[in-house]
Formats: sequence, structure tokens, C-alpha cells
Amino acid sequence: MNRKKLLKKVFIASGALLFGAVLVTLILWGVAALLSEKVDSSALRGETGVSLADADYDEDIFLDAYYISKNRNVYFTFDGDSEYITSDNYSESYITARLFYDYFQAVINGDYSVYPSFFTDSFFTSYTVPEAFTMQKIYDISVTLESRTATDTGWTEMYSVRYRFMDNNGTFRSDLPDNTIIPVYYSITVSGDTALINAMYS
Repeated sequence: MNRKKLLKKVFIASGALLFGAVLVTLILWGVAALLSEKVDSSALRGETGVSLADADYDEDIFLDAYYISKNRNVYFTFDGDSEYITSDNYSESYITARLFYDYFQAVINGDYSVYPSFFTDSFFTSYTVPEAFTMQKIYDISVTLESRTATDTGWTEMYSVRYRFMDNNGTFRSDLPDNTIIPVYYSITVSGDTALINAMYS
């Protein structure tokens, strides 16, 4: 084999190796980007094609008599014991029950400035939350303890959470149609007098 042909084959082989290395690098970058993409907590089911009402940031949902007739308290179940968490028994309730009561009060009242305070710092490395949302016509709220694991500083608790929407406009959840119950699982970190949401799954 003459020198020119040998050099040509070496160049072709080197080019193929270089192309392969670049291709593998691009694939790895793409996988890393996908793995690092944050979950949109307003569309946990990954669907946004449901029929939604128009968003009205000026609407006072407490003027809707039909909505007001609905039960907006949190039905909290812990180790087989259940009760509605209300303003009357709030102070005597378990810390996670108070967390969920405050959480849904903020969502119903459209208090998006307070909303991020219900989550751990690490939650925001994996999830995004809505920057703003209207008052939400949520009702029939139930929260049930599914598991509880001791940690060095307290507990990790997993809850199944169910609720219904009236006139859902998508500013808080864009993937749930009205009057439909689809459970969401909340991982709660409990440490001392603090309980915060660390993850959400649907």
C-alpha cells in the first residue's frame, strides 16, 4: 500500500473517531439537560389541553354563592384518625395538618407571594412554581398520610392529596379539568416545629 493511500485511510479513521466523540458528547449534553430540567408544579401530569376558564385576577370568588356552599376545609387523615382542620382546631392540630391548612388557604385566596414559603430550598432545584395565580375555587380537600420515615432531624412523610376545582383557569394547575379528582403525592420534611413540602408527584 502506497503512502498516500495509507495517510488517506488514517485521516478517514481519525475523522470518524472525532465525529463519534462529538456525537457522544452532544448526546451526553442532551441527556444532562433533560435530567436537569425542572418539573412544572402547575402541570404535574404533563398535560395542558384541558378546557379552562378565563383568568380574572380581579374576581372575588367568595362572592360566588355556589362555591361558598362547598366544603373548603382540609379533611386530614393521620394513622387512621381523620378530622376536618378548621380555624377552630387549627392550633391543636398536628404540624403537617397546619401546613396543609395554610397551604390551601393561600391557594384559595390567590396569595402567590406567600406560596413559595411552603417549600424547602431543595424543592426549587427540581421544581418551578407559578409566579402568580388568581383566587382558586378549590373544594373537597382531603390529605391522607401514606408513609412516615424517621430521619436524623425528624420525619419524612408522604401524603396523598385530593381536591376538586370549580372554574379552573389554569393559573395554578393547568392540567386538571373541573370537578375531577386526581391524587397528588406530597413529600413533607418535618423537623422540630417546621414542616415543608420537599417534592410533589402525580
